[in-house]
Amino acid sequence: GSEIAIRNDFTVVPNTNNALLEARYLLGGGANQYPLEFLSERLSSGSGIPYQRVRLFRIYMGDDNTLLNQGILQVKLSTAGTVDNAGSYISIKVR
Repeated sequence: GSEIAIRNDFTVVPNTNNALLEARYLLGGGANQYPLEFLSERLSSGSGIPYQRVRLFRIYMGDDNTLLNQGILQVKLSTAGTVDNAGSYISIKVR
């Protein structure tokens, strides 16, 4: 019944307008690894400009696969560009 709240803060600069930005956590382990997507957005205000995104994402710790394995942040941009991760804030609520 516990949960983790994670606030991610990153800035992307796409080299092409209308790039697709996707972000997710890869959770669990081995054959039971699974993705939880928390951001999917077209960046359509222009290329070569920074887009800062700050998102709060909650993960329910309902099973041992999630609880006992690592979580991996993955950020994908559909075109060439840069990603700057300013950091994450993590809060844990134990029940």
